[in-house]
Amino acid sequence: MKAVHGDITALLNAGVLSRAEGGGVEFPFDAIKVEFLLQAA
Repeated sequence: MKAVHGDITALLNAGVLSRAEGGGVEFPFDAIKVEFLLQAA
């Protein structure tokens, strides 16, 4: 459960999620496009 809290916090800080009335969180978009590059270390 600790990892989920960290993930939610990161998504809130990035603006992907927002706080809902009543203390929950919500995804305020219809969709998002995520593009990233993943390289070996």
